Amino acid sequence: MGNKKAKIIAMLSGFFVIVLIMFRGAFQPGKMLFGNDTITIYMAFAEFAKKIVTVYHSLPAWLPDIYMGMPMIGSSSLLFFYPTDFLFMFLPVNPAYLYVPDLIIHMFLAALGMYLFLKKIKLGQPAALFGASAVMISGYIISYVYAGHWNNIKAGALIPLAFYFTQCALEDKKFLHYLNTALILALMMLATGMQILAYTFLAIIFYAGYYIIFVEKEKKQKIKSAVNMALCALFIMLFSAPQFIPSMQYTNYSWRGDVSYQNFISWSFHPAELITFLLPQFFGLFSSTYWGFMPFVLTTYYFGIIPFLLLFFVPWKGNHKKLIIFFGAAALVFTVFAFGGYTFIYGLFYFIPVFKQFRNPSRFLYLVTFFVITLSSIGLNSLTEGKEEKELFKSLKWLSIGAAAFAALLSLLLVSGGLDLVLASLFSGIRKTAMSAAAMAGISEMIKQDLISFIIVSAVSLAIIVIVIKKRLKSAFLAALLLAAVNFTDVYRIDSKFITFEDYSRFIQGKNTISEALLGDREPFRVANFDQLYGANRNIYYGIENLSGAHGLLPAAYKKMEESKSFNNININRQFNIKYYLSGSEIKVPGFVKVVDADAASLYRDTYARNRVFFSNNIVKVSAYGQVMLDYLNSRLFNGQQIITGPDFPKDSFLPGSGSVIIQEYSADRIKAAVESDSGGLAVHSAGYYPQWRAKVDGRDEKVYCVNYYSMAVMVPPGRHEVEFFYDKTGIYIGLLIAAVAFIFYGFMLYKYFKARK
Repeated sequence: MGNKKAKIIAMLSGFFVIVLIMFRGAFQPGKMLFGNDTITIYMAFAEFAKKIVTVYHSLPAWLPDIYMGMPMIGSSSLLFFYPTDFLFMFLPVNPAYLYVPDLIIHMFLAALGMYLFLKKIKLGQPAALFGASAVMISGYIISYVYAGHWNNIKAGALIPLAFYFTQCALEDKKFLHYLNTALILALMMLATGMQILAYTFLAIIFYAGYYIIFVEKEKKQKIKSAVNMALCALFIMLFSAPQFIPSMQYTNYSWRGDVSYQNFISWSFHPAELITFLLPQFFGLFSSTYWGFMPFVLTTYYFGIIPFLLLFFVPWKGNHKKLIIFFGAAALVFTVFAFGGYTFIYGLFYFIPVFKQFRNPSRFLYLVTFFVITLSSIGLNSLTEGKEEKELFKSLKWLSIGAAAFAALLSLLLVSGGLDLVLASLFSGIRKTAMSAAAMAGISEMIKQDLISFIIVSAVSLAIIVIVIKKRLKSAFLAALLLAAVNFTDVYRIDSKFITFEDYSRFIQGKNTISEALLGDREPFRVANFDQLYGANRNIYYGIENLSGAHGLLPAAYKKMEESKSFNNININRQFNIKYYLSGSEIKVPGFVKVVDADAASLYRDTYARNRVFFSNNIVKVSAYGQVMLDYLNSRLFNGQQIITGPDFPKDSFLPGSGSVIIQEYSADRIKAAVESDSGGLAVHSAGYYPQWRAKVDGRDEKVYCVNYYSMAVMVPPGRHEVEFFYDKTGIYIGLLIAAVAFIFYGFMLYKYFKARK
């Protein structure tokens, strides 16, 4: 018992040491873990959600601050229902300082899931320990910090747990474990890691199919397992319904709803880049150094050399034979999937719903990482407690030959100058230009570093392996610990380049003359070009609504307006309540008044801009929505006074007359106004049109019409009327109800399970 406790203490201590080394920068005052999308998207949206929940006591269903408004929960870039994010929202701590503990939690979950899975497939504790340590520091978890892709980090960390519960379900034949699998996969959905969820569930379907066909003996049980897997898919949707339902509602309104094939295959992983699994800097790493086949990268999939060395000890005979064949085949198949547009196979996914909306097929390498580390752990298990010494030395011989040959060939290329020719040829083929001397020197130096690291890590690993084979080191646990330590040293060499800490104040600036002037205006308004001065989505931190922004799933209608340069037309901008402009040069437009004259840019107010809700009875009906309406909006026929309606609008015109609007109440997802007119007309709400918006006139439901291509309106009769536009959250509430029922059922199954074990 004491020995077992000592091992547990050693493992936890090792985890603590790794965390301390990797994130020691977090102890510096005012420093935050940097990530491109952390600053721009996740932290900004978290700030917005925290304000809506804690101040207004509402759900952050609608974000008005970018793109003239868009769904917030439904657009799948706000981590709201995910447990750690939901908890952190109520802590009296700046979200910027919570990313390190959040990452540590998910590193632990990845390690725990891998450890449990490897133990479940009957590997020894040392092999399970190594696999756990390898997966938690792998590139697909750590390097994604620099990109700031927290949805993928969290979803990816849950992959091993998903396989663990799948193994439990198939092996123990308990329905509760199918529910556990569904719950883990649902958490991926709640983390908005839909792409990782889809790829992981595909892998689990393959794994369940392998088990049912080749391992399960009883025919009835085969059928039962297949049915339970189908129920697992159902419960994924039920558990994640609060996120799943609004996300599905938004699907066809985002630009990904009709993604082109070229976009679908973007960020495909070129087969030549497989070299980066051994030489991670061969194509550079990120920013200015990357010169590979993708437009750019901010991440790496490197997870160390040692897992590949241990593949030489994978036993092709024995108890794990079928499992090894599956994981070997799965690693190969998912690698081919990651090649994306470089093979015809991935193109088949373009015809499959859900999968069609994902780009960046290189993310199939999340699963490849898991498969390879599983195989390497089996290899280590064979090394420490399986094969005979003769067989092990035979594997060691081939490993030594392979490692030496690779190192010798690369060294020869470096010394002879042949590598420069290879790099120059590749670079010109990829980038269609010659590689500069400076770039050549930089890349050659990085490859030299990788080669030296490969030689050292291989030599040390081979020495440890020899000692283990000769039984000079009798503790398999200590051997695994040594290999894990060497692997961490190797991987951290690369990981450390993606872990940076920056001053929070560098990105989120305090109040200034421009923000003070804007916040002094109490009426709803939009600003143009705020992001050009402060950075994309920085307006959210100030509580200022900007025209543009940054989001992975921006509304398709806004994107089309932007592509057609609609916002270069002052008449269009005025219709959409764009009241302020930031500009570094003088603006001379009738109606523009300079409000603030600052060094970086001046702030102008357009005195002719429409209010957020305004009255009009000057309508033009067009024959169709979509492109027809947009073409009219962009044409010379549009003078800024008309309201363009679609063919289903019940009136062709209103009697001439005037009207006025007084806004009485405004919040992110609700606006009330008093509308008065002598002839009747339209109350136009210049927020981005979305079907979940509803309207009431004098408390009665009225139809909301899409007008001006991307705003909304409701008809009001003559006289004075109370008009209210509000975002309907019914889909989210239904999702919460469905999830609550599903969790009640899950709780009942947990009760039955533990009661039966007593």
